[in-house]
Amino acid sequence: MKIKTDFVTNSSSTSCVMWGIPFDEDEIFEKLNEKYHDYNIFEALKKISKITGLEYNYNYEEGNVYIGISPFSIEDYQTGAEFKHSICDKFKLIGMDIKPNHLQIIEDIIYN
Repeated sequence: MKIKTDFVTNSSSTSCVMWGIPFDEDEIFEKLNEKYHDYNIFEALKKISKITGLEYNYNYEEGNVYIGISPFSIEDYQTGAEFKHSICDKFKLIGMDIKPNHLQIIEDIIYN
């Protein structure tokens, strides 16, 4: 008998866990479009991800965009506060002044 001991996913859902900020789709698109002049939200999100290392997840049903970093990315030498400050530094690279106390733990399951 084989016992599965690693992570199991349901192919009909996507999960998102990160320290970050939830944005309304229109709000973040307006902010990104001002700076990157993209007419496609996904292209703008890909650009900021490439520039900053920030991750994103888009909840189609609710029209929310989550931007941040997975808590599993914390380095062994970092404290929680240092990790949050590093996330805020990444937001500054795209002109967004996010304070560590504004970051939220985001947990979302998106059903496809």
